[in-house]
Order: sequence, then C-alpha cells, then structure tokens
Amino acid sequence: MREEYDEPSALENTSVKKKKNKKKQQKKRTIKKVIIIVVVLAVLVCAGFFGYRYYQNYKYQESLKQHEETFDSLRQEKNTDNDGKAVIEGTSPTHDFNSYWKQNKDIYAFVTVDGTGVDYPILQNEEDNYYLMRNLDGPEGYPGCIYTNRINSMQFDDYLTVIYGHNMKNKTMFGSLHNFDDEDFCKTHTEFTIETPEELLTYRIFAVVNFTDDNITYYLDPKDPSSVSTFVNSIKTESAGRQPDYIDDSVEISDSDHLVVLATCIGKEPDRRFLVVGKLTGQTIYSNPIQRYFNDDGEQVFDGSGTPAEIPIMNLLGSGAEE
Repeated sequence: MREEYDEPSALENTSVKKKKNKKKQQKKRTIKKVIIIVVVLAVLVCAGFFGYRYYQNYKYQESLKQHEETFDSLRQEKNTDNDGKAVIEGTSPTHDFNSYWKQNKDIYAFVTVDGTGVDYPILQNEEDNYYLMRNLDGPEGYPGCIYTNRINSMQFDDYLTVIYGHNMKNKTMFGSLHNFDDEDFCKTHTEFTIETPEELLTYRIFAVVNFTDDNITYYLDPKDPSSVSTFVNSIKTESAGRQPDYIDDSVEISDSDHLVVLATCIGKEPDRRFLVVGKLTGQTIYSNPIQRYFNDDGEQVFDGSGTPAEIPIMNLLGSGAEE
C-alpha cells in the first residue's frame, strides 16, 4: 500500500524563508555591531596611544624647559668676593660653584665650548652612567647631564678623559657639538675650556670624528700615557671615509699630553659616536679658588663652618702653566 505525504503549503514555505531571512539579517546586524565595536575600540586605543605619546612629549618638553631654566638661572649668578664684587678671571673661578652645589653635590667642573651652546656642569657619581638618564635635580629621564665615569680622575690629570652628553634635538646638552660637522666651523672654533673650583684648563681641538660606540676607557687605560698614541691612531683609522673626519695634523700630539674627549650620539647612526677631541694647552691655577667645606658627618656645608676639603693641584703642563 502506498504511503502518502502531505506536501508543504506555500504559506509554510514563505514562513521558512522569512525565518531564514530574519536569521541572516540578525547575523549581519551582529557582524556590523562587532565591526563597529572593534573599530571603536581601535579608535580608542589609537587615541589613548597618541594621547599618551602627546602627554609624554609634553612632559618631556616641559622637563627640557625647566632643565634649561635652571641652568639659565644659575648662569646668571656671578661668583663674587667678600665685598660683593665680581671676581676677575685668573684669580677665581667665573662659575658660581656654590649655587650649583646646592642643586647637586656631584658637580665638580664646567665645560664650555667656543661657538656652541655648551656651558654646562660636569658631574660624576659613584655609579657609572648614573647621569645618562638622570637630570640635575634628581628625576630620571632626558636630557640627563654632562658627566664622566669613575675611571676618570676629577682633576683632569688622566691622559684620556671622556665626557659624555646627549645629542638633544633642541641643541641643548651636547647637541650643539654638531656645529663641528662643518669643517669651516672646525677651523674657526679651535678651543674649549674646563673650569674647576681651583683652575681653568684650555684645550686645543685637533680632531672631530665619527667614531665607533666602543667604550674608550674600557679598552684603553686613561692612566697609561701610551694610550694617547693608540687612541689617536684609532680615531684616524676608524673615521676614515666617514663624516665628520676632521683632523688638524698641525697640532703635535705626544704620549705626555692630556686629552679630553667630548662624546655624543649621531642621530642616524646609533652604533657610532661623534667625538670632539682636545689637547690640554693651557692651565690657569686660581690664586683664590672656591673651597668646599664639610661638617663632621661628611655633609657639605655652605656657611664656611666645616672643614675645607684638600684638593691637590697638579701642574699638568710643567713650567708652562700659568699661576
């Protein structure tokens, strides 16, 4: 006997189609909602990221501004004698070390480079590279400070002294050393000075080179006079074919010379360093130096009530030094 099946009516077919279409529309709406949510989240993430970058850049620029304002304020302070009269160069330091020491006791000298904006204190801490990312008043971050590491003497009596500073885009710190990228500038700006509370040292610039990022005082002993010729030969070799490559061969260099290297970065070459190298040619020992005083707890005091620190002064140029 043959079984009979009822065929679905046209109404039922229409109902099934409507359900399918409804499911498709719901699925499309769901997909649209998911896409909108993803897009909104992406926009919020991007906005947050760029907002954070903007905020960080704002803080960075404010930090630079405050940093330079601090230096500008301190630079306006003139070192004076007991009568309030400005000191005369050759008898006393021109930088007001006492004002700077109140800001940071790790300051021990100043470096000033002719034709640039470089006129900054030099710091040294017990921890090497401490001031690479630490500012004058203590907080971490750019622009850091101009500094040396512990391997170098703070009396500049080493044969090789390396002073580090950031290459800031706004030309602060060691950023303006890149003025020496121009060879004509090198020929007309030939000196930089370092002032300590006891003396003024003058250096003749004889090399401006593109060098490796090797730690110079790691592979060369700054206390060994033979390091001078080794270093000079290495900068001639390593800078060949690169810019800058300025070496003044008219300046005679011997192993008895005291060299100071000003080192900063090269923006487009992160594995290279920009070096300005000078030879000590002048030494003025101040007859009225600025004295540091410490109390019984070893803390520096500024009222003259403590014990004066004894700083040995070496005649680095023999009989040629001025006193």
